[in-house]
Formats: sequence, structure tokens, C-alpha cells
Amino acid sequence: MEAVIGQFPHVFFMAIWHWVFCLAFLLSKERRGAHDLIASIWLLVILWTAVRRSFIIAGLADGWIFRLVGMPMAHGPCLYLYTRILSQPEKSIGWRDLIHAVPFFAVSILTLTWSTDFSEAMIDVPHTDEERHIYVLLGVAAGISVAGYSFASLRLIRFHGRRITEYFSRITYTRSLVWLNAVCGLFLAFLIAYTILQAAASGPAPTWVANAALMGYMLLISFFCLRQLPVYSEKEGQDPFVESNISDVKPKYERSSLSPQRMQEIAGELIRHMEESKPYLNEDLSLATLAENLGMTAAHVSQVLNMQLGKSFYNFVNEYRVSEVERRLRDQRYAEYPVMRIALESGFSSKSTFHSLFRKMTGKSPGELRSTASS
Repeated sequence: MEAVIGQFPHVFFMAIWHWVFCLAFLLSKERRGAHDLIASIWLLVILWTAVRRSFIIAGLADGWIFRLVGMPMAHGPCLYLYTRILSQPEKSIGWRDLIHAVPFFAVSILTLTWSTDFSEAMIDVPHTDEERHIYVLLGVAAGISVAGYSFASLRLIRFHGRRITEYFSRITYTRSLVWLNAVCGLFLAFLIAYTILQAAASGPAPTWVANAALMGYMLLISFFCLRQLPVYSEKEGQDPFVESNISDVKPKYERSSLSPQRMQEIAGELIRHMEESKPYLNEDLSLATLAENLGMTAAHVSQVLNMQLGKSFYNFVNEYRVSEVERRLRDQRYAEYPVMRIALESGFSSKSTFHSLFRKMTGKSPGELRSTASS
């Protein structure tokens, strides 16, 4: 038994234990969502790729299950569905989404019927012209799948980037899904590099390189998936008047019952609440929270901000925060306060975001404004 175990590469044991740890962590998360289920499936796909590879390298790949090579067709759908669940929670996973699994099953069934031993694709052995053509065909299919789903995911993330400014006054990396942008970019970069290397190489990549790439991929996906929380709470992201793929304001609110006069009244109440209660001092103020404080629906507040005031929720709230910082920088009572302390007390939570928004809205840096005020 020890002799058999010794034949497996280290990546086999690392992948299994890492997946078990990740699965236990995902199941124990306090705020689990449907995206965690997709993350578990995604990591399982990577795990099986590592296990299959380990059995082939150890010379123990004996059985029909090792002839299934459709796993590359599963990475793109996992990326896309994971992105869609987080960015569009109102569109739940349904039976129609099973169509994304069709390429995986189609390729897997085809590889079972072909006589080619696909385990030899990882071994530096001479291939017949027929085998080489099959490997190229499978590689092209996997490349099209990865590229197509990567571009589709990038499109969802771009829409999502505009949508979250309607809901949140603080944009974090888990809310912006910026890390998924990076994953899509890495997918495409790897696809290009792999295509070039395969065209120039006479055989498969060295075992240690492929194993390192596989483990790096698993660690990257698991690190961010474990930290990712649902972007929207139950009372957010369900607004029928705020759609991420609609850019025209008027059609977006065509079902609203608010009259122009009522919108003016709500705008007055909203501004009065911001000036008197200063809810913007809460660094994590959201559209849902503000609407609840006003006794209104998030849809109506969003409509007033967009149509009456011509601003996104993000810009509306942060303008008040910048104004609060300006006021304190001009006030001698805060002369000894560090700029960042003033920013944090005014509702900002990030140094980079604060400086970026402050310069954008005032045309000056905080230091320049303080110097001007004290002179």
C-alpha cells in the first residue's frame, strides 16, 4: 500500500486536503449563498483534474472514469454562474441553466466512445495523426468555452460595477467583484500563453510546471471564494426599478407611480434628512438603510436620486462626506486633527477612495485645502 501511495505526486494529497478544508469552511460560513454552492462545484472540478492527473502520472489510471476529459468545459460555466449569482441575485439558478453543462457531458460522452487513450496526452509519447487531431480539437473546444464564458463574465461585471453605485456608499473589493475581473483576465492570458507554447512545443509541459499551475489555480479560486460574501442582502438587489443592464433612466422607472410633484417632496425630505441627521457618517450606509430611515421604498429613493437630483446613490452620499471633510478642515477646532482622522469621522473608510473622491469633487487635495484655509 505504501508503495502505491508513494507513486502519487504531492499535488494529489495537497489538492484533496485543500478541497476538504475549503468545503468545511464554505459549509460553516455564517452568510452562505448560492454562490458558495457554485464555488464548491468549481473547486470539485479543479480537484478532479488534479486527482485524474495524479492517477495518470502514477500509472494507475485504469477505468472508464479516467477517460472523461470534459472537465476543461466546466471551468467557464462555473465562472459565469458564480459571477451571475453574485451580480444578479434576482435571477436565481433554474433548470434552464443546465444547458451550461451540455458541452461538458457532450465531450465526456464522446471521449468514452473514442478508442484514443487520452491519458497519453500528459505523457511524452509519439502520437498518431488521428490522436493529434483529436487533442487539437478538444483543445480548441476548451479554448472557445473558456474565452466565451470569460467575456460573458466580464460583461456581467461591467454592468454590476454601475449597479452597485445605486445601492452602496462604500465600494469594497467583494462588492465590486474586481477579483473576478482578474480571474477572467488570467483565464484569457493563460489561454493565449498555452496556445503559443503548445504550438512551439514538441511535447507536454514538464510535470512540475503543470502541477504548480494547477495548485496555484486552486489556491487562487479558493482564497477569494472563501472570503466572498453575498453582495446584496435580502432587502437589496430585489428592486424592480434598478436593472443593471438598462442605461436609460426613464424606461427604468416607467412602472413607478411617483408623480413629479411627489418626487420633489421626497427630494426635499431626503436632503433635509441628510443635513439634519447626517446618516452619511455611517461608513456603510446603503440605499436600503437610508430608505428605511425615511419610511420609503428603496425603489422610490433611487428614482428620486436618479431623475430628480441626477445622481447615483454613491455620489450623492459621498458628496456630503466630502463637504463634511471640507467644513472640518476649515474649522480651527480641527486644526490639530490628522486629515485621515477627519475623513474617517466623516464617513470614509478607505484612504485611497477618500483622496480620489476629494480631489475629483473639490479640485484640490485635502492638504492644499487646509493650507488655503489657514492662510
